[in-house]
Amino acid sequence: MPISESDIRQWIKVRHTYQPARVGFLTGKKMKTLVWMAEVQWANQRQLESVEALELFDVSEDSSFESIVRKGRYERIESLRSLMTFEKLNGALSNVMYSMRTAEIQFFAHQFVPVIKFVNSPLNRLLIADEVGLGKTIEAGLIWTECRARFQARRLLVICPPSLVPKWIRELQERFAIDAEYVDAKIIHAKFDQFKKQTPAHTQSFALVSTYQALRPRRAERKQLQPWLTTNGTAASNEGTEALEKWKPRPALYREMLEWEGQPFIELAVFDEAHLMKNTATANHLVGDVFATAAQSVLALSATPLTTKSRDLYALLKLVDPDMFRDEATFTALCRRNRPAVHLASELSKASNNIGRCLELLQQIPESAAQVNLLTRLQAVSDAGQLVEEEKIELLGKANRLNELGTFLTRTRKVEITEHKATRDAVTLDVDPTEAELVFYNSVLRLIRQRVAERGDMLSLFHLIGPALSMTSCLPVMAEKIRSGATRWGDMEDLVDLDDAYIEEDNDSEFVGEDQMSVLGDRDWIPDHDFEAEDTKYQKLRQELLARSTDEKVIIFAFFKDTLAYLKRRLEQDRFACLLVTGDVRDRDERDRRLREFSSPEHQILLCSEVAAEGVDLQFCRVMVNYDLPWNPMRVEQRIGRIDRIGQQANSIVIINFHVRGTIDGSIYHHLYKNIGIFNDTIGDLEGILGSHVNRLTMELLANELSQEQAVEKIRLVAEAIARERAVVAEIDEESETLLGLRSYLQNNVRQGRSLGRYIKPAELRLFAVEYFQDAYAGADSCQLNWDTPAEGCLLLTLSYRAMSDLEDYLRRQGHEWPKGFNRGTRSVTLTFDPALHEQLKRQHRTLVLTNHLHPFVNWMIASYEHRRKVWHPASAIRVTTNDVPEGIYFYAVQRYSLEHPALSRNELIFRALEVASGQVLDISQSEGLLNHAIDHGDSWVAHGTHPDYSAALESVQASLTRDCTEIHESFNEELELRINSKRAQVESHFERRIEAARSRLASMLQWPDQRKQGIRVTQSQINHLQQRLADERMKLDASVLVRPDSKWIACGIIITHHPS
Repeated sequence: MPISESDIRQWIKVRHTYQPARVGFLTGKKMKTLVWMAEVQWANQRQLESVEALELFDVSEDSSFESIVRKGRYERIESLRSLMTFEKLNGALSNVMYSMRTAEIQFFAHQFVPVIKFVNSPLNRLLIADEVGLGKTIEAGLIWTECRARFQARRLLVICPPSLVPKWIRELQERFAIDAEYVDAKIIHAKFDQFKKQTPAHTQSFALVSTYQALRPRRAERKQLQPWLTTNGTAASNEGTEALEKWKPRPALYREMLEWEGQPFIELAVFDEAHLMKNTATANHLVGDVFATAAQSVLALSATPLTTKSRDLYALLKLVDPDMFRDEATFTALCRRNRPAVHLASELSKASNNIGRCLELLQQIPESAAQVNLLTRLQAVSDAGQLVEEEKIELLGKANRLNELGTFLTRTRKVEITEHKATRDAVTLDVDPTEAELVFYNSVLRLIRQRVAERGDMLSLFHLIGPALSMTSCLPVMAEKIRSGATRWGDMEDLVDLDDAYIEEDNDSEFVGEDQMSVLGDRDWIPDHDFEAEDTKYQKLRQELLARSTDEKVIIFAFFKDTLAYLKRRLEQDRFACLLVTGDVRDRDERDRRLREFSSPEHQILLCSEVAAEGVDLQFCRVMVNYDLPWNPMRVEQRIGRIDRIGQQANSIVIINFHVRGTIDGSIYHHLYKNIGIFNDTIGDLEGILGSHVNRLTMELLANELSQEQAVEKIRLVAEAIARERAVVAEIDEESETLLGLRSYLQNNVRQGRSLGRYIKPAELRLFAVEYFQDAYAGADSCQLNWDTPAEGCLLLTLSYRAMSDLEDYLRRQGHEWPKGFNRGTRSVTLTFDPALHEQLKRQHRTLVLTNHLHPFVNWMIASYEHRRKVWHPASAIRVTTNDVPEGIYFYAVQRYSLEHPALSRNELIFRALEVASGQVLDISQSEGLLNHAIDHGDSWVAHGTHPDYSAALESVQASLTRDCTEIHESFNEELELRINSKRAQVESHFERRIEAARSRLASMLQWPDQRKQGIRVTQSQINHLQQRLADERMKLDASVLVRPDSKWIACGIIITHHPS
């Protein structure tokens, strides 16, 4: 009831009738107009209010939803907005994507599929095997964002090849506002020492980028570490070893990490080009083993195709989860056990479903609550014979849970991307060499073959490939080098790729061969001919460039720096504006400067080597030239991948290749690469096939004296073999569609989450900040908020002295440095909450700070509300215009439901809405969509007097939400059972296989008991030990750990909807 004139006394506590969350004290002052007015001291101001809008505050009053709805006390929409934003910011919700709209990136649904898989994985460990150019670096950045938001993670380590270091540092800074630094083992060791001494450890924060080469122990260091390593790469007995102080930084780091038993030093370890660790006997694998063990979460990135028949896949999965993938035999058993689930999901995803086949496959899957549930559902729809789309999506989700491998890996191919894709347009420039050029080419080739025949060993053949490649790259350069008496054929920056087949990765010495030009013998045979003046290959390039628009940017790739230098000189003589980037440009800032310069209108051509271009994104360019032909087919794909990337806006990209008639390169290009479509389509799963075939073909063509017809025949046979193997890979790929987890189903989930607003929106943060500063700092402590300064969507914020002191206090307690852009002296900062706007304005307004929900500034506001135990009134009344539902009055309610178990957790906001007149309850997605639309686009519905009693509507909505929670709990239990059963099967397979092997050895020994007494005792002891370990593992898995549910009512209210006029 409203207060009366007699109630107006000092210190009487009142609340606003139409804004129930607004509570204050009467000052005792009053005035009479048409009605009595009373002065109220609200939280941040004094104001005269009509007594009809005030009521006495009763501290003993029931604050339940039922009481609030019965009394019709609804707040304004601003209260609901702040409440829902706070719940999302503070909750680590399972159905909110905290990485969406935080980075300066274009949205692609496929890049959030790994995010969903990572968040839902048992140990937050995942192998991402997307094809080249689909944004694995971005996906890793999004996952790190989720780690920061959900687990308050602060310590990131990326390990990659040296050529990718600049890209990682640049992407983390420019896309995610993360200051990363390059480090070697010495710096990581220092960070680890600091981490061990720091209390609390969580105050240390870093983002580090290192390389396999910088971290892998040398052979002598691995020998030194042997007492700390077992076959599993874990700590072992270390008695009798020398003092740690005498150790070098790299082995010392490894030893300390292996001995460390405290909190994980690395919170997310990212291994880029993870296939470099696939050989378990190498130092690279040891890097992965030790750093993955030291990390809380692991992300392995590789563009290498995956099949369940691959030992390489097992090696990488073992790094991701060594407990799950204990040995190759248990991995093989898992793949075999998983096959029916793979085929089931494949059948369900078809346009026309065979329900009988689905039931048959489902019955081959081990029984569990999830399997029984899906079996019951399929039997229920079997009479209909065909699934409707909604049923199919639901059943696909249930089938996906039965796939045991889908949790650990994900792969997206370019053919699966539905967003804008550029087509590849391959252009062939036919080159007819002059007679002098062909004579020179054949003379060099003949000498190469003679030397191979004389030496015969592969090492000499490796040396001789160099002159052959150099000659086909640029014949004038080769001729000049021979004339000048050069002892080496040049610096091929792709040398590492070439030598992999012949030189072990663990060879610590630098590969240095004999003088490679000396194999060509005397120089007297070289004709006195000006090869540069009659360079037919360059003449073709020049004609092609002149035919193209000067506005069209072109990238020219070549293996050799001498070739690139030659092209730069000649192109500049012909008045083409060129930039040159090779591995000689060691300074990363200088390389990045040149690449940025290429994007400016002044330069048309970029001359680039393999190493210099690796990891560089050049989507603004659509034309590339292969000046020489990579003999490793993956190099073709990696070159094309510089421009054929996600974000390429052109409808087509142009790939220009040279077909030099009468040469080995020309034959390989025309009869092999062109025929299998390598320039028109992404290689995808051809990588493993092409590499071995082309390597063997190259050796045959170089080593043997073959006629042109014989060479063409050999190439044709290889092309046929590749086509046959390609068909096999296609069949495997069809199976791997669901092996890797129903990407299309998950991408639909991503798009639905985006449309329903399941992320932190910039507008939410803006409104949250407005209310925070109005609520927390008033009067003399108020802060100045100048919106749309210096540009629309920006905020010029000047903090009061108290606010500045509070922020400084928070940063100190959390161990944060002062955020960039925040200035102690002026107390002012220019910021925006919108990543897209920041990307647009950051070069014009260099002091503009991107402030997303991970920024210390936002965390300070959240922590302040938590400290003050801020409570928002839970009920609001809103009106909104929409076409999504019929016009009318809707009652909504929001509930948080959480489930916790050591192996699994869920924490979700659930929405339900009801149309009051009809009593019809909307489905969950429709309810969530309506409320989010109302929050984003609605305004307050202020009634004259109190609102009607909607208790019946509240009761119906609460009943629906209770049923929703029951379904979520049942689904949670099903998934939990599947995970525990999968773990149990892996454990039993591993130990039973080892026990059986020991029993077999024991049986053999018992045939000669007198001679084998000691061995019998030892083997029997081993069997007993293994049996006890198996029993212990089973006991742990069978232990009854209760699932802890928790429920909290968040908000309720009414929404009145109107259709647009």
